[in-house]
Amino acid sequence: MEPPGPKDKTPPHRPGKPSVRPDDPTLVPGMATPYDVTRAQPSAGMDSGDLHSRLTTPLSGASDSAGLGDDSETMPQVEGYDLVRSLGRGGMGMVFEGVQQATGKRVAVKFMLNAAIASDAARKRFEREVEVVAQLQHPGIVSVVDSGVRKGRYFYVMEYVEGRALDEAMPPGKADWRDAVQLIIDVCEAVDYAHQRGVLHRDLKPSNIIVDEQGRARLLDFGLAKRVEKGEPQAELSLTMSEPGQLLGTVAYMSPEQAGGRHDEASVRTDVYSLGVIAYELLAGALPIVMEGSLRDILTRIADVDPSPASARRAAISRDLDAVLLKALEKNPMARYATAGDLAADLRRVLADEPVLARRIGPAGRSWRWVRRNRAISALALGAVLTIVAVSIVLVGRIIEERDRANLNAKQNKENYELAQDALARSRQNERYANENFALLRSILESTDPERQGEITVRQLLDVASARLDRAPPELDLTEASVREIIGSVYRKFGEYEKARNNLARAVSVRERHAAGDDPLLADSLHNLAATLWWEGDYERAETIYVRSLEMRSRLRPGDDRDVATSMTHLAACRLRMGKWNEARELYAGALEMRRRMVGAEHEEVAQSLNNLAKSYMEGEDYETAERLFREALAMITRIRGEQNGGTAAATQNLAGCLLEMGNPAGAREAFASAMNIRIALFPKGHHLIAGSIMGLADAELALGNTDKAAERAEEGLQMLQKMGRADHPDYAEALAIKASILIATNQAEAAAGLLRQALALAVEAKPPSRVQIALLRGRLGEALHASGRAGEALPLLEQSYRNTIETRAGRGNFVVAAAQRLAACYDTLGRVEDAARIRGEAVRAAKSEP
Repeated sequence: MEPPGPKDKTPPHRPGKPSVRPDDPTLVPGMATPYDVTRAQPSAGMDSGDLHSRLTTPLSGASDSAGLGDDSETMPQVEGYDLVRSLGRGGMGMVFEGVQQATGKRVAVKFMLNAAIASDAARKRFEREVEVVAQLQHPGIVSVVDSGVRKGRYFYVMEYVEGRALDEAMPPGKADWRDAVQLIIDVCEAVDYAHQRGVLHRDLKPSNIIVDEQGRARLLDFGLAKRVEKGEPQAELSLTMSEPGQLLGTVAYMSPEQAGGRHDEASVRTDVYSLGVIAYELLAGALPIVMEGSLRDILTRIADVDPSPASARRAAISRDLDAVLLKALEKNPMARYATAGDLAADLRRVLADEPVLARRIGPAGRSWRWVRRNRAISALALGAVLTIVAVSIVLVGRIIEERDRANLNAKQNKENYELAQDALARSRQNERYANENFALLRSILESTDPERQGEITVRQLLDVASARLDRAPPELDLTEASVREIIGSVYRKFGEYEKARNNLARAVSVRERHAAGDDPLLADSLHNLAATLWWEGDYERAETIYVRSLEMRSRLRPGDDRDVATSMTHLAACRLRMGKWNEARELYAGALEMRRRMVGAEHEEVAQSLNNLAKSYMEGEDYETAERLFREALAMITRIRGEQNGGTAAATQNLAGCLLEMGNPAGAREAFASAMNIRIALFPKGHHLIAGSIMGLADAELALGNTDKAAERAEEGLQMLQKMGRADHPDYAEALAIKASILIATNQAEAAAGLLRQALALAVEAKPPSRVQIALLRGRLGEALHASGRAGEALPLLEQSYRNTIETRAGRGNFVVAAAQRLAACYDTLGRVEDAARIRGEAVRAAKSEP
């Protein structure tokens, strides 16, 4: 086979290209590690197989001999992680910075101290923190990616967030008040997300909120978190107050009910109060309550003394913002905002200069203010009768005005009362959901028995939970929907797509019954169901549901919104797999512009969108535009992350693939080599990503006519993939196809056919299947059989490949031409001259069509 030169319009016969996956939809493969630093999901650094292997391992650590005492300086050893330094110590444990060996990601590993283990309550709090945070997957919450027990000592692994505490990143009273309010809104949304899943934080304070390098607020430390339940140990408060150096720093953010030791009153409104303190301090530059005197004095002031308006400390604060802060800081929990989401909504109204629900000024208050402004009226009345008459007229006018205002305020007060009643009802309903969630989780956990079943894996726990829901669903079906949504999402990450689909479909059904119109939770459920269908390869159904979710999110969140951008990207990835390049391109371009408006022109999310848009142009065979966009993304991620970075390597690899497709094998070879060298430096022990770069080099050498070098590289790449346990992965199918191309080029068609059969079988079984890849592999297999003298056996494969290529390529472009030429050549061999002529005519028309 002659290697295509720079002007050759026939595309090289290779199945492997960058693909976009909805589980990490904003990336092309290999770019998830640096781009998605806030999520522990399958990525370029850890594919779904790696994650499955990690999470199905029982929760037991390495049996090293190093100890971890209260004062130990010894660096502990944890299987799968290299710990590099201690980050700090708290009342419950020590935190170390480490590196995940499989991915090279920085992580934070928290160990429970010996002294903490001695307390049964402390151990339960530590276990609860792992349990609570593991179920919270939100961009505003630092997530847990792993956990276990090392020599009887509990630990868990968190994503590593580079940033500063809230009050360090944004000095209280000095930052622009709008920036501060926006950051508080982000924190409220993260807290509200936790509340909706039945989790109270109970220790909100600036030191538990990290602002990362992108300016995003991230919530952490759920050590005192609880589900809404009764029977909480009464020792919680005293333990929190006794942490070294944390007395006033923690008490300052306590709610009146916490300060009074009334643990049974803890609710979502408890966290709302703490959010109010944080917001007040950030905006006014001081705490709402004076932190001086004895502990008893401080607790008394928290319970009894009303704070002064924040505007008294900082003139830039408006009366509306004052009202919002004071409502959040109400002593009576029922007078506060019902949810953190309601607080966030009122803060958004402040930013938009819209009326806020918190501001209530009655007619008496308005009259008193008027009198204070007009104290001279009585003195003027003594001057003359005409003055008295004039003033009386003014007073009558003002009385009429005040009467009208009073009527309006009464109407507004009635509406506000009705809103408050609705919020109260929602709060009570949420509490019921939370209680049911806890009861359900407890029943699931109690149903497992390690002594009979051995160590329980996450997959087994999911099966138990799903069976428990089928056998005895909760009283509230919305509780069932929430739990099934979590179960379905985790099943999807494990590749259990049918189980994921069944659970998510049930969640959608429940939410549809309860939704009176557009509902954010229903939109999320639809999105998750569509992602599962994508992984199953059911792109048509996935597209329909993605469209519905996107339209609903767009109506709920008009303007620029991250969830809307994510929905656009998912739908684009689906349509790209269906061969709808133009529609995919429009969606990718829309998501790119939306992200630029939200985060600025220079940002990792923008680089992700540039890669996605480049991919759509590459699939549509507009290689020049794709090259420009890939280079723009590469330059951006290099500026942001540096040259020796996984994201830089991935962007370079994507550019290399584009150069190879457009007939520039020399440039492709250089780019593949650069990507390979970066990955070797990042993964000195070997990695499947290195093998991907090596196979790219083999493909480039083949295109340059260097078949010996190509064969050496291909063998090296295949061996590395086998060593890394990926002989049953779609990556291996792509590598086999490249090796087969080398064999065909060296007149070894029979051997090539054997490799292509194996590659085709892997591609058909892949999740999600790539129709483009399958069509190309069928054509390559048919070509190999034809070349080995088996034209009759090759014909049905070539015919099917041609039909599939037309379907996935909209009947036009160079790939259709290549498939037609292979089929026509086979017809010639079989003596079917008319069929060959017909197919060649179709090839000419496809070549003239603009892709």
